[in-house]
Amino acid sequence: MAREFVWTFVVLLLPPLYHAQSGDGPEDDQEPDMDCTSELSLKDNYLICKFTDELIGTNITISSKGLLEPFQLTLEGSNFTVPIKSITHVININIHGSERGPITKNMKLIVKLPAPQTVTATYFSPSGDVNILVPYQHDRVKSWTFEAHVWNTTNIRTLRNTTGNFIIPWEDLKVGSDYSVRIRVKPNGHFSGDWSDWSPSKSFTVDTEPTMDCYSELSLVRSNLTCIFAKELIGTNISISSRHEKILQKTLNGSNFTVPIHYIIPPINISIQGKGCMIRFMKDMVKLPAPHTVTALGNGSIYVPYKPDYVTVFDFEVYIWNTTSNMTYENGLGDIIIPHEDLKGGSEYFVKVRVRPSPTQYYRGRWSDWSPQTGFVMDKGVKNNYCFFHLLC
Repeated sequence: MAREFVWTFVVLLLPPLYHAQSGDGPEDDQEPDMDCTSELSLKDNYLICKFTDELIGTNITISSKGLLEPFQLTLEGSNFTVPIKSITHVININIHGSERGPITKNMKLIVKLPAPQTVTATYFSPSGDVNILVPYQHDRVKSWTFEAHVWNTTNIRTLRNTTGNFIIPWEDLKVGSDYSVRIRVKPNGHFSGDWSDWSPSKSFTVDTEPTMDCYSELSLVRSNLTCIFAKELIGTNISISSRHEKILQKTLNGSNFTVPIHYIIPPINISIQGKGCMIRFMKDMVKLPAPHTVTALGNGSIYVPYKPDYVTVFDFEVYIWNTTSNMTYENGLGDIIIPHEDLKGGSEYFVKVRVRPSPTQYYRGRWSDWSPQTGFVMDKGVKNNYCFFHLLC
């Protein structure tokens, strides 16, 4: 049921760099290294450039069609800031004494946005989810990408989206653990640039087990939302809605309910009296139907024909057992070939299969229920018949 995540560490092995990319001779190694960003607003725009080497006393000329006359300055440190009235024209930066000529910069392509200042992290105890929200506005830039770092003492997780509204399901959190989150942002669309500085970090604690669990069942005929509650929530008022419809408003009189959902794309708001509100997306909590047909052959080949509505990419989990051992295998094909060395010829085995949406795809969710079990007797001295599944015979 828990969602799997892979924490990847990448080591880049770079060959030695013998020459700068901009030139052919060793004299290019002496050219100043400069990094420029723009800060934009409806009132003022600024070009900010930083040098890796201090060039105190160096004269710099900045020119553009948007400037009435070139801007002259003498460096007093390792950086400079210049007001730029128009951001539609290319900026030319000429460093006196440099042999590489003017450096051109486009203000719209080097935007560095202000760091987010407000980050909220709300723990919704019934479901165990955490909702991280980043309210953000900018005078000129209206389209962004947000990156969230969520960490505790043992790991760090990176999330990205374009809304600033992150939901971390309880399966990905450890009860009793303290977490911190910070956010940064960069423009996309008409403007582009690098990441902003990080926001101030926000802390939250996962201190209780969830008392509510919800999942979606998707179909071209009818889609349902099902929620299961702990006993202590019976008698509580609950409201479920989306931007298109008011789906349900009732007092819980049992431990679960199922309601039809007509629009599966908009977020679903689940509000519980005295407990707060949870926002969930139907596409992110899919529970697929269990496979009904599992074919197992005596050569260890297992075939699962499976084709539900909406979801087209799956992970399958196969559980095989007999009186002395058990094994679990996963793949994304539904054609599972068990290595013959893992099975004992002449022994009887039982098989059952479950499925979930692949976490790397648009639809995500949990494992389905198990299929009905089927049995087979492993052939003696026969290796897997690979072509049975891939129609190569």
